[in-house]
Amino acid sequence: VRALVDATDAQGVTALMLAAKNGHAAAVVSLLQADADACATDMAGHGALELSAKKGSIEVAKVLLHHAGSSPKTGGPNGAMADSEAGGLLSHAARALPIAARGGFADLVRLLADFGAPTQPHLMRAAAGGATEVSSPPTADVGRS
Repeated sequence: VRALVDATDAQGVTALMLAAKNGHAAAVVSLLQADADACATDMAGHGALELSAKKGSIEVAKVLLHHAGSSPKTGGPNGAMADSEAGGLLSHAARALPIAARGGFADLVRLLADFGAPTQPHLMRAAAGGATEVSSPPTADVGRS
């Protein structure tokens, strides 16, 4: 079944990538339940998370990132995804964050950062491009005790 759910077109695009790219969160859920590979990449190196970031689809991103902590693919505690798969999704999150930042999708940038994607270089580039909301640093209680 996995071979079918992860079948690709000539560019290496899977059904999961198409669903993510088009913001179809329910289809993403169904495909992940059918054991689709959340870390697969097309010939250009893009995965489902990066493709969803281009559209700013926070719902699809939430589904994919939640899957990282609740995948039944491994025998880990509470059905957790294997470290290598979670690490793979983290690398996709790191690539998706600058895409979301360039698009001005502040909520998606926050979600990806909360997942562990590195932020500072990407936010600086977004600021240079004029995405002011995304580039605002968090306020700190500097000097307060």
